[in-house]
Amino acid sequence: MDVAKFFGFNGADKALDIAKTGVESAIAGIDKLIFTEEEKTEAGQKVIDAHLRLMEIVASENTARSITRRYLAVMFSFVFLCFLVFGVAAFHDFPEWSAFALSCAGSMGDIVLAIVVFYFGPYQIGAAIKRARKEK
Repeated sequence: MDVAKFFGFNGADKALDIAKTGVESAIAGIDKLIFTEEEKTEAGQKVIDAHLRLMEIVASENTARSITRRYLAVMFSFVFLCFLVFGVAAFHDFPEWSAFALSCAGSMGDIVLAIVVFYFGPYQIGAAIKRARKEK
């Protein structure tokens, strides 16, 4: 009984297929190393199109996702400011509570900074640009 026929395997054909695939892959890899001006322009256009699509998605402020982001940003900012105000207000009469509230605000500082910069920042910059254009 021939094992190659039983399992449907012919070693020479398989080796030739593997060699052919390897050569085709090597040629394709060499071709990809040379980035023509046309390919650069095409890739740049794809990047610009993807960026414009992202801006369209981010710019729409009425989606459920953006409303949720707005609520979360306001809630985190509000809690942070409450800790700060309570910590300062309670400092004279309750120094231990004040220290705890300020430490909580301090632990939230990085998160709130990131939220303020990434959520409120682009909107404020866009509004400032619109105001500057109207003034001209």
